[in-house]
Amino acid sequence: MPTPVHLLIVEDSDQDTQNLVETLSHAGLRADYQRVETAEDFKKALLQNSWDVIVCDTQLRRFSEPAALEALKESKLDIPFIVISDTLDEQTMVETMKAGASNYISKKNLDQLTPTIYREITDSEHRHARQQVEWELEKVIETLTHDLRIPLLAEQQVLESVTLGGFGALSDDLQAVMQELLQSNYFEQHMLNNILDSYKYRQHKITLNKVHIDLNAFLEQFSGCVLVKPLVREKAVQIELDLDTALSRVDMDPHEIQRVMINLIKNAAEHSPYGGTVTISTQQYKTHVAVGVRDRGHGIEPSILPYIFKPFAGASHKKLRSVSVGLGLYVSKKIIEAHQGKIGFKSTQDEGTCFYFELPN
Repeated sequence: MPTPVHLLIVEDSDQDTQNLVETLSHAGLRADYQRVETAEDFKKALLQNSWDVIVCDTQLRRFSEPAALEALKESKLDIPFIVISDTLDEQTMVETMKAGASNYISKKNLDQLTPTIYREITDSEHRHARQQVEWELEKVIETLTHDLRIPLLAEQQVLESVTLGGFGALSDDLQAVMQELLQSNYFEQHMLNNILDSYKYRQHKITLNKVHIDLNAFLEQFSGCVLVKPLVREKAVQIELDLDTALSRVDMDPHEIQRVMINLIKNAAEHSPYGGTVTISTQQYKTHVAVGVRDRGHGIEPSILPYIFKPFAGASHKKLRSVSVGLGLYVSKKIIEAHQGKIGFKSTQDEGTCFYFELPN
């Protein structure tokens, strides 16, 4: 005997319910079902039982399929929702599917209901399996990043103390070595953060904490902070500011925009000549503000241009690393898009590259 399918049937007619169940039975599907016809009973049934599929009629006197879909959405339960109707109006069908229905079937073709139910159950099982794998992967990544970050932070504190003379004066050679070790530590933490953020943005799990901020003041403070110095030290790159004094305030998450700036300045510094200059600029537009980070390097190789914001996709690993693409620019793109902004670049061979992003006013 086949395992029964647990159906929640939203229907106010006993006869129509019996017809539906008999149709399923004749097709070999054994239904363990409950019929509800009001919002109160529907919400109670969602909480009290575990359902494989919800089947909802469109001709209800005391309830409606849009209201049932909204209640299902509020419950945060992932249950396939199949709508059955006497008429199959295309516009209504499209609107119902957009609202979250899994499928839409005419009562004239109820023979389609059984295979549709089996298909929706299979899709739901696959979806739940993927969600479980993603949840487990997220926990593994969080554990790994935590276990890696703690020793890196401890190492950073020791190295900073040593370079500042906390353990006695250092010779010039030893000071240079300690600076190299400290810069390597900063780079490893930067990469670790990008790996974690890349996963979170792929899963849309980043929540922005926006504040209304003076962007020019933010960039002035950021350009001189301790986070920037390791990025420009190796090539003795100078940071210059070219800020639009008419810039309006913007709503943004300072921590996330700081991550974007770190990625862009790191990229610009790596492709600058020794002793070169990286310019941070702002400009006011009617609907948005723009921030640019410009280097005076050789520009980006044309063959790599289509892959700039992709995480090592479509081109050789070596080439992508050579322009510092990797995860940093991919994460930056996701951060700016989460702000409803845009990010791009302009590059000219032998003149340099300017990465820019736009934030709405």
